[in-house]
Amino acid sequence: MYARVSTLEGSPQLIDDGLRYLREEILPSGKDDPGFKGLIALGDRNSGKALSITLWESEEEMRATEQDANQLRRAWSERSGQEIVSVESYEVGLFEVES
Repeated sequence: MYARVSTLEGSPQLIDDGLRYLREEILPSGKDDPGFKGLIALGDRNSGKALSITLWESEEEMRATEQDANQLRRAWSERSGQEIVSVESYEVGLFEVES
């Protein structure tokens, strides 16, 4: 499994707008992409920092979505009033979730 981690920073007051955009626009779009395994959104209401982690079955499937991901990330940035700080890719070494 592979992960793309996007970091944005901006006004803490706009965290909810950014999370809403991730839930309403980015998540449904990702679900249509081959190899998409999930999305995790993290937000710090004190600093205004937000992270989006998309999970992919393979590195190839993750890379195939880069152009679309760049457009969605720019839209997320504009919608949330946040600046894109970084975009990084990782191989997932451990993934376990208990419900």
